[in-house]
Amino acid sequence: MSALDFSSLTDDQLVELIREACRAAVARGNGCARAAESAYLSEAERIRIEREAAERELAARKAEEADRIARQAAEAVKFDLATEEQKRKWEEKKKISDRMNELVQSDYTLDLHVWSNDRGEKRIYVSVSGRKRWNDNKIEYYHTGNDKNPPKSVKVSSKLLAEGHTREELLDFLGSVAERWINLRLTCNL
Repeated sequence: MSALDFSSLTDDQLVELIREACRAAVARGNGCARAAESAYLSEAERIRIEREAAERELAARKAEEADRIARQAAEAVKFDLATEEQKRKWEEKKKISDRMNELVQSDYTLDLHVWSNDRGEKRIYVSVSGRKRWNDNKIEYYHTGNDKNPPKSVKVSSKLLAEGHTREELLDFLGSVAERWINLRLTCNL
């Protein structure tokens, strides 16, 4: 730092002082002129480096803010997508419930459970609460089959089928549910 104080000079006076100092350095000879030029270039380099550092810092802060805004926007989109997905699943579950109520004749609650295991077996169990006889209060659909039941087979009492609907309709419907869902518990007659 210089002990000289130029704060009382105007900008024009300061520029004129620099010009006169450069002329005086040139007048003293090559050595002084080179030293003045080196001092000017060193000071100009220091100012350039400080300006670039300030610009980099500003750019970094802007980038951080842009990243924060982008993350916030992405989280909002994820939330909206998750909400839409949840809404879509509930609509799909409602359709399953409505279709079960069409196919199965019951004034009682139907509990539908899609079951699967790590061996790739998949079944659907539908129980009808409130019915007295065990053989007419449940539906078992074997999507993958097992030792006792072939794939895509259904055990259902004809008493459970609603009037005008067939076992094949129930079989097709339960097959489509099994294809779509890996694990599901649903109460119908809501």
